[in-house]
Order: sequence, then C-alpha cells, then structure tokens
Amino acid sequence: MSMTVDNNGNISGVGLNVNGEQLDTTKSIQFIFAQLQNELAKTNKDKALGIIEEIKSQQAQAKQMSELINNLRQTSQDIQDGKVKDLPTDPDKINAELDKANNYSAADKAQDQQMLKDIEAYRQAIKEGKNSELPTTQEGIEAYRQKYGNAQWMQALRVREYCIKNGIDIGAKMDENKLNEIKGKVEQSSRLGDPAYVNALKTYQQAASYGLSLEANPSKDQMNAMIEIMKNKQEQCGTDIQQKMVFVQDYIGQYNAYQQGASTAISQANQTLSTLSRGQ
Repeated sequence: MSMTVDNNGNISGVGLNVNGEQLDTTKSIQFIFAQLQNELAKTNKDKALGIIEEIKSQQAQAKQMSELINNLRQTSQDIQDGKVKDLPTDPDKINAELDKANNYSAADKAQDQQMLKDIEAYRQAIKEGKNSELPTTQEGIEAYRQKYGNAQWMQALRVREYCIKNGIDIGAKMDENKLNEIKGKVEQSSRLGDPAYVNALKTYQQAASYGLSLEANPSKDQMNAMIEIMKNKQEQCGTDIQQKMVFVQDYIGQYNAYQQGASTAISQANQTLSTLSRGQ
C-alpha cells in the first residue's frame, strides 16, 4: 500500500481498507490510525460476543444434560422397582406415546379402571361355568340389550364393546387367554396416566436425542452405562465452555488495547491540531 504525507500530516494516495470498508484518507495520520484501532477493537468485540452466545448455548445444553442424568437415575430406580416396563425404544414411537399421554384424560383413566374390573367380573363368571355365547358385533350387542336389558351380562358386554372398538378379535365364547390379552391392552392404555411411565418416556425422548442406545427393559447396568455416557458428555461440555471463556478474555484484552490505542491516537491528533492552530 503506497501513500504520501504532506507537511501538515495529511495522507494522500491509495486509501486504507479495513474489513472491506474504505477509510477517509483526507484526515490526519493520527485520526486514520485511531480509526484503524477502532475497527480492530470492533472486530475483537464482535468475536467475543459471538463466543459468549456459544457459551450461553452450551451452558443450556449442560443444564439439560444434568436434568437427563437425574431423570435416568429416577427411571432406573422405577424400572428396578417394577413401576415401569416395556418402554418403546424407537424415537417415533416414543413421541407417539407421549402424544397419547398428553391427551389421556381423567375420563379415560376412569374408563380403563372400570374395564379392568369388568374383565375380572367376566373371568369370575367363566370360572363359575357361566360362559354363555354372546354377540361379537356392536349391532348384536345392541340387539341383545334390547331383548334382555342392560343388567344381563353387563360387564361381559362392556368388555366385548371394548374389543370391538380396539380391533381385538373375539368369538361367541370367551376364554382365559383372550381375557389376559384384553387386560394387557387395557393396562397399556392405563399406564398413560402413570407419572412414572410418562417420566420414563420423557427421559427416553431426551436420551434418544443424544444418540443413546435404548432398551425396552434395561438392566441396572445398562442404565448406569447411559448415565456414565451423559456424565462424560457433560464434562466435555464444561471443558469446552472453559476454553471458550479463555478466548473471550483474550478478545476482550485485545479490544481494550485497541480502544486505548485509538484514544491515544486521537489525543495526539488533537494536540497536533492545537499546536498547528497556534502557529507553533
């Protein structure tokens, strides 16, 4: 870059360029230097602010990791205590199950609880040899009720309505195996209102986002392995944050130095102009 300076300290020739911006070369060399220092200070300030935003993001991630570690511990305990089992492991199925849980109402819970009672009443009737042939369609059930009234086989008919609604095949007569299958379906539905199960679903959703390997019925050792992986990720995140904080301090130091340089240059320029104005 070539330039000339006249007797009054003014610059002419090729303009100065900082960060793609052309600087005014009609000013005194001290003011040009001050502007350069200010531009460099701004560059370092912008870099520091950018890294600070990265640190904030990583701090939020570290907090999420800490929450996941705690949730994994709680889910592990619930699994060992038999409160939770047969968890979905596919992320799409986990999300679908959580959607169902969010829509699971008090009325749904009451219906499931009643159905479990009806199943046991139906089971008892079979044990007592009262396993009559009953309708297998909704139309047949309605016709049966019109003929015999609501009290006749009330629980059994409700169980059959549940099967029709949920696509469970049934014959005219019921058996123990089929009742167990129906009960399993109802229990699967009712656990959507169980806080331990819903918490486990949320934990698995978080774990899946970090690429952890999930099992439907994990052992304590498998859960501990997931916890250790997350603790290592959290530690690495903390190390990255510390390193970036060092970078921020460095950029802030450079910013302050350039600002001081600009201030000194402006002070010198003002002193030169004052001297010239007095004709000294």
